[in-house]
Amino acid sequence: MNFKTLLLMSCIAGSTLGSAMAQSSLWTNLVAYWPMDTTDGVTTPDLALGNSMFLVNAPSLVAGQRGNCFQFNGSSQYLNVTHSTNFLATGLPIYTTNGYTVAFWVKGTSTQSANHIPFSENAFSGSMLWDFNTRSTKIAVFLRNNAGTTVINNVQSATAVFDAAGSTWHHVAFTDANGTCKLYIDGNLDSANVNYTAPSAGAPAATITAVGDLIRANNANNLWFNGSVDEVMAWSRVLSQSEIQNAMNNGIPTPIPPTPPTILAQPANQTNSLGDRVIFSANIFGNQPMTYQWLSNGVPIPGETNSSLTLNNLTSPGTNFYSVTAANIAGTNTSASAALVVLPDPAPNIISGMVSYWPLNTISNSTSTPDLVSQNDLQLTAMSNGNLVPGKFGNGLSFDGSSQYGAETTGTPIYDLNTTYTVALWINGVPGIANEQIFANGNSTNGNYFFIGPDNTGATSKLDIRINPGMSDTLSTATALDGTWHHVVWVDQNGTGLLYIDGVLDPSVFSYGHGALGSVLLNNTTIGALVANPLRDFFNGAIDDVGTWSRRLTYTEIQSIFTNGIPTPPVIIKPSVTSLTTQPGDPTNGVYQGDTVSFTVVATGTTPLSYQWRKNGAPVSSVTNPSAVSNVFTLAKVQPADAGSYTVVITNSGGAVTSSIVQLTVIPYIPATNGTVLQVEFNWAPAPAVQSGFSSMTLNVNPATFSGPEVTLSTIGATFFSDRSRSVPVNNPPNLTQANLYQQFIFSTANTPGTGIDILLQRLAPNTTYGLTLWSYDNANNLFADWTEVSSGTPVTVQTGYIFTGSSQPTADYQDTLGTLLTSSTNGQLEIQGVVDSGTAGIFINALRLVANPTIQITDTRVVADGNLQITVMAQYPNQTLEFQESADLTPGSWTVATDIQSTVTHGPVVIVEVPLSTDHLFYRARATSP
Repeated sequence: MNFKTLLLMSCIAGSTLGSAMAQSSLWTNLVAYWPMDTTDGVTTPDLALGNSMFLVNAPSLVAGQRGNCFQFNGSSQYLNVTHSTNFLATGLPIYTTNGYTVAFWVKGTSTQSANHIPFSENAFSGSMLWDFNTRSTKIAVFLRNNAGTTVINNVQSATAVFDAAGSTWHHVAFTDANGTCKLYIDGNLDSANVNYTAPSAGAPAATITAVGDLIRANNANNLWFNGSVDEVMAWSRVLSQSEIQNAMNNGIPTPIPPTPPTILAQPANQTNSLGDRVIFSANIFGNQPMTYQWLSNGVPIPGETNSSLTLNNLTSPGTNFYSVTAANIAGTNTSASAALVVLPDPAPNIISGMVSYWPLNTISNSTSTPDLVSQNDLQLTAMSNGNLVPGKFGNGLSFDGSSQYGAETTGTPIYDLNTTYTVALWINGVPGIANEQIFANGNSTNGNYFFIGPDNTGATSKLDIRINPGMSDTLSTATALDGTWHHVVWVDQNGTGLLYIDGVLDPSVFSYGHGALGSVLLNNTTIGALVANPLRDFFNGAIDDVGTWSRRLTYTEIQSIFTNGIPTPPVIIKPSVTSLTTQPGDPTNGVYQGDTVSFTVVATGTTPLSYQWRKNGAPVSSVTNPSAVSNVFTLAKVQPADAGSYTVVITNSGGAVTSSIVQLTVIPYIPATNGTVLQVEFNWAPAPAVQSGFSSMTLNVNPATFSGPEVTLSTIGATFFSDRSRSVPVNNPPNLTQANLYQQFIFSTANTPGTGIDILLQRLAPNTTYGLTLWSYDNANNLFADWTEVSSGTPVTVQTGYIFTGSSQPTADYQDTLGTLLTSSTNGQLEIQGVVDSGTAGIFINALRLVANPTIQITDTRVVADGNLQITVMAQYPNQTLEFQESADLTPGSWTVATDIQSTVTHGPVVIVEVPLSTDHLFYRARATSP
């Protein structure tokens, strides 16, 4: 932070020429100057802004490097000033400006152990810490930033600063330009410089500036400095080396012109509800001490003389204006007025958002007292009708302080149900008893809880609110335990708490970080004790008319239930999962990376029902996945990180219920983009005959997954599936080795044009070229069919008028096949459909092969009996048109069409040619002449 506009004093009368002007320039951005020359026995003054330091254990005022200095005994003595973290007001903590200079004279013994502190800034009990400390003859710098990260770790000066006798003065200066740091010893730049990442993360944290020690909560670190310190100075800017030398040689000229109150940030306008707490503040910079007077509509407010104004009495709607007047030795300044708009409450609707209401008027069968909203009745321990006593409205329940309490575990504790909620109840108790709880949400297996109870120390008649983890014991200002009935309302708005006692907002401030819903893991609601591990804190007193809401009650509603009690609500049926069959199922196998998975739950209860799906106990964000708040939860393109335990919490105004756990397992999978990705045979279910190299699929398992790719068969039109096994053809190697493929098949009983079979192939690489080979044959039928691929929405012809004749049995592998090149859809699918063109035979599928980015390959060459060279080629798909070429030397441009081919035989994708052998050296290749 730069205070040039506040502290630019170079034009002050009397600051004129030469060295005087150079010295007076040291006033610019000067925020602290402790010359250490005088003391009144209690403090030593800051001549810049008046942040005087207090003397602790009487350090000695002795002759110093310039005038006097303070000498410290190394065992108990130090100076310190406590300040806010708002450097805009006091100039401290200087570290938080992120562009600053600190300088001082120091002498001390080199024989004292490491980490004795001449100068420091730190948080009293937090992690922030910045200090200069002893390291034998050297001085070291340590900095742990506002976020608790050590960014300078005891970097030592190269120059000696301390000696054995502790008799030599040295000047130390340190500059920090947003992380670029320089250390000067006796005006010279030291080689021990360091840089770090700035500005530091986290809110400003330092509240103590000290000389001669590091002040912590118990002050038991034994870090007192043994030596003397003089002329401590701090600026909210980085000084040049010449300025540092000027300050070292000449000090700072005095008197330093005082800075009048200067308003850096005006009080802000605010709009609030009735019953709110409002805090106004203004950042006012200037000399200390500074006095304040707050005004309402221009009229001073009696007793409001702090740097901030807290209003706890917003009981009437309207608009008023607030300002503050600040005064110090240099003058007076009044801020602009901030408007406070207090909105009127809407018409009260106390039933809205009510989660539970225990009037405590009756005890059923000596074991419970009813919840009139959600049927989450309190189960009573060691209690009977004898515990019913006159309450504030009807009856109440008395508790003996030793064994009696009421608890329910079927509903979601109100703290975990919503980040904004309200608890209201009447209490009648006495002070002086430690560790009692009146209302609590707890966990019977761990140390997590939220409770409202008496002062845990038993020392006062006040209430204590505590949330663990989150907020330590925080007491009310007003009393509520004096042997008479008092109404208590606790409103929590995501960590901002408001406590009303007898309808009046308590002045105590309750603030903490509310954990994510479910993160505290509470599992019960109790009155009269804390059901935790162990069961404890029994209440001695009476309780009446307990209610909870999943919203903030308005001020008007709080006044209504204080005066009239809680109205009887309509009966609400809390949600429940209807049956086990409607609980989501466990996808623990067969879910592959990239799949889309959906869970569905069906519940009953009074509408509206709301849903919140959770993974491993934590809510799934509806921002990233809108289905997380519906009864159907969908995970698109799942990844291994999505594996885990899933539940859904179903909520209505009557309460909440949690489904059984769904366990999701995701198989890591990346679709192949080259080579054969699928070879599946469609077999007769009773006794599959599986061809070597193929996977088997039957109608018993449909759809079926084959190491990733999934095949789903369905019928088209008015037809149904069947399967069959034949005894022919039989293998006749070497030409026919695939007899199993032809003998068994799945077919549709299609008998009219347009009906047939749909083959859906999923988990393929998206937008990838595939070569399709499909076997379609039955020895007892003839077929005339049309085949297309339809996944893109625009049909692609595979083959129109495909024919096989059953009486003409295959004599070689790959006969009676069809196929083409296809491109998968953007979601990695192919959908192949075969329909009857004419005839009544049906549609038959024996096997399917899919090759990603197929290439034409020569699979065999041999010299046959007639002396010719036989070349066998595997095309990209059946019946692809190939051209054979020859070359004498493989050079570009040398390839020509082979004109001496003696014979060509085609079996689906297999093409066999013969060429005569010659004395010429020739190379052969095959290329496609059609896609």
